[in-house]
Amino acid sequence: MGHEYADKHIQHDFDILGLDYVDLMLMHWPCEHFEDTLFVYQRMEALLKKKKTRAIGVSNFNATLLQALDSKVSVKPVV
Repeated sequence: MGHEYADKHIQHDFDILGLDYVDLMLMHWPCEHFEDTLFVYQRMEALLKKKKTRAIGVSNFNATLLQALDSKVSVKPVV
Protein backbone atom coordinates (compact mmCIF):
# COMPACT_ATOMS: atom_id res chain seq x y z
CA MET A 1 0.00 0.00 0.00
CA GLY A 2 1.46 3.34 -1.00
CA HIS A 3 1.53 6.10 1.55
CA GLU A 4 -0.93 8.20 -0.43
CA TYR A 5 -3.56 5.46 -0.16
CA ALA A 6 -3.42 4.63 3.56
CA ASP A 7 -6.02 7.15 4.72
CA LYS A 8 -8.26 6.30 1.77
CA HIS A 9 -8.19 2.58 2.61
CA ILE A 10 -8.83 3.20 6.29
CA GLN A 11 -11.79 5.45 5.46
CA HIS A 12 -13.04 2.77 3.07
CA ASP A 13 -13.18 0.34 6.00
CA PHE A 14 -15.34 2.77 7.97
CA ASP A 15 -17.56 3.36 4.93
CA ILE A 16 -18.13 -0.37 4.33
CA LEU A 17 -19.08 -0.81 7.96
CA GLY A 18 -21.30 2.26 7.88
CA LEU A 19 -19.64 3.52 11.06
CA ASP A 20 -17.57 6.48 12.15
CA TYR A 21 -16.15 4.69 15.23
CA VAL A 22 -14.84 1.18 15.92
CA ASP A 23 -13.68 -0.42 19.16
CA LEU A 24 -10.63 -1.98 17.50
CA MET A 25 -8.85 -1.16 14.25
CA LEU A 26 -6.68 -4.11 13.29
CA MET A 27 -3.90 -4.26 10.72
CA HIS A 28 -4.42 -7.85 9.62
CA TRP A 29 -1.18 -8.29 7.63
CA PRO A 30 2.06 -6.32 7.48
CA CYS A 31 2.83 -4.55 4.22
CA GLU A 32 5.54 -5.83 1.90
CA HIS A 33 7.96 -3.13 3.10
CA PHE A 34 8.46 -2.21 6.76
CA GLU A 35 8.30 1.52 6.07
CA ASP A 36 4.81 1.05 4.58
CA THR A 37 3.76 -1.03 7.58
CA LEU A 38 5.04 1.69 9.90
CA PHE A 39 3.25 4.42 7.97
CA VAL A 40 -0.09 2.58 8.01
CA TYR A 41 0.27 1.88 11.73
CA GLN A 42 1.04 5.54 12.38
CA ARG A 43 -2.14 6.47 10.48
CA MET A 44 -3.97 4.08 12.80
CA GLU A 45 -2.40 5.88 15.78
CA ALA A 46 -3.95 9.07 14.38
CA LEU A 47 -7.37 7.39 14.61
CA LEU A 48 -6.86 7.10 18.37
CA LYS A 49 -6.15 10.82 18.65
CA LYS A 50 -9.29 11.58 16.63
CA LYS A 51 -11.29 9.23 18.89
CA LYS A 52 -12.38 7.15 15.87
CA THR A 53 -11.20 3.95 17.60
CA ARG A 54 -10.63 2.86 21.16
CA ALA A 55 -7.70 0.56 20.37
CA ILE A 56 -5.36 -0.48 17.54
CA GLY A 57 -3.63 -3.76 16.96
CA VAL A 58 -1.88 -6.07 14.52
CA SER A 59 -2.21 -9.65 13.37
CA ASN A 60 0.14 -12.07 11.60
CA PHE A 61 3.28 -10.17 12.68
CA ASN A 62 6.26 -12.28 13.76
CA ALA A 63 8.31 -11.40 16.85
CA THR A 64 11.01 -9.61 14.86
CA LEU A 65 8.48 -7.40 13.11
CA LEU A 66 6.66 -6.66 16.38
CA GLN A 67 9.93 -5.59 18.00
CA ALA A 68 10.80 -3.34 15.05
CA LEU A 69 7.34 -1.78 15.13
CA ASP A 70 7.41 -1.32 18.89
CA SER A 71 10.65 0.65 18.68
CA LYS A 72 9.15 3.13 16.17
CA VAL A 73 5.61 3.81 17.38
CA SER A 74 4.14 5.79 20.24
CA VAL A 75 1.21 3.42 20.93
CA LYS A 76 1.86 -0.28 21.37
CA PRO A 77 -0.59 -2.63 19.66
CA VAL A 78 -3.15 -4.03 22.11
CA VAL A 79 -3.56 -7.17 20.04
